[in-house]
Amino acid sequence: MKKILNFIIIFVLFTSNIFASDEIEIGKTLLKSLSKKSLTKEETFNFLKEYAIILEDERGDGEVTYVFDDENYYRHKGTEVISTDAWRFSKLGALRLFNKDIKLTWKIKPKTKKTENLINIKAKFDPVGKLYKFTVMDKKDFLDQIEQAKQAEIQKKEAIEKARIEKKKKQEQDKLVAEQKLKEEKSKLEKERLAAEQKLEEEKRKFEEERLAAEQKLEEEKKKLEEEKLALQKEIEELKIKKAENLEKNKKTPEQILKEEKERLKQEKLAAKQIAKEEKERKKQELLARKKEIKEREKKIKEEKIAKLKSKDEKSLNIEKHKLCMKMIEASFYQDWDNKIFKNKIIKKGFAEPGFEEYLKGVRMMLVMGSTNPTKRKGKYHFDDFAGMGMLLLCPPDSFNLELTDINY
Repeated sequence: MKKILNFIIIFVLFTSNIFASDEIEIGKTLLKSLSKKSLTKEETFNFLKEYAIILEDERGDGEVTYVFDDENYYRHKGTEVISTDAWRFSKLGALRLFNKDIKLTWKIKPKTKKTENLINIKAKFDPVGKLYKFTVMDKKDFLDQIEQAKQAEIQKKEAIEKARIEKKKKQEQDKLVAEQKLKEEKSKLEKERLAAEQKLEEEKRKFEEERLAAEQKLEEEKKKLEEEKLALQKEIEELKIKKAENLEKNKKTPEQILKEEKERLKQEKLAAKQIAKEEKERKKQELLARKKEIKEREKKIKEEKIAKLKSKDEKSLNIEKHKLCMKMIEASFYQDWDNKIFKNKIIKKGFAEPGFEEYLKGVRMMLVMGSTNPTKRKGKYHFDDFAGMGMLLLCPPDSFNLELTDINY
């Protein structure tokens, strides 16, 4: 147990000597830097006027750049000012910076052959302060750089706004063209509908005329049959007279003659009824056949009209689908993923398919690499130069049941 206690005492003494040695080295470095001559008030003023100072000041912002004017200093992170406050020289010529309610004293010590650029930053009640390495940059160059960055940002915003306005203008123009085309298509369909209705009315009128003609013909046939009946009756009467004369000549008994006459009249009447019945049935069948033919023709015309209108509507829908496909390809070409075209229900449904989004992202490369001699205008590729190839490769008309002659947009 005694041996263990001796070992612990020796270890503690050894480690204490090591830490004391490190503290002595740090103290020597600090004393050496403090003994180095710092800039005078005039030299400091000229230094701040000439240079921007870059250092990590342990305020939690990483490496920052200080720029001084006549009354205030500005802390920059990149090109943005992240904080600003006042500065001044004390009565003894020390450089004082204010960080809200905290006063900081800076002593700037430019580099020599043996030392680096150092700033001793000391708070009010800190007797020694802390050393910070720093680098410098010509203040005018730094401010010019910031101004150039600001101008570049302004130009970028202006370019974005200009592109947005041009895009909006183009969309409005496309919308007007589409509306005009839709209006023309509707007008065309309305004209065709009116023409079909007019044709149907003419057919109906023609069928009505034919029906009336058939009824008139039937009446004429009835009249003719009535006349034939009267003629037959007259002929029968004549035959009766002739029979009577013959009877007188042959001296038949009245009973025989009457019986024969009755039988003959009966047979003639039955024959006439049968003929009239057959003729009436024939006319009736002809009339029914004609009415059936008229109905069938009306049904056929109506079906042709519906089929034609349906074909027109289907074609218009296919054209709209093809337009949608081309707009999607154009937006993919410009990598415009915020385009409202991708909010379309059909497109959103396509995005759910595996690999569809990666496929769209490769559209631009597909069109450029697939072109024989791709050219740039003002340093950029434009979809207008690849639209034809894009249509043939990615939106072929035959996939939409369309012909090339239907694509005129």
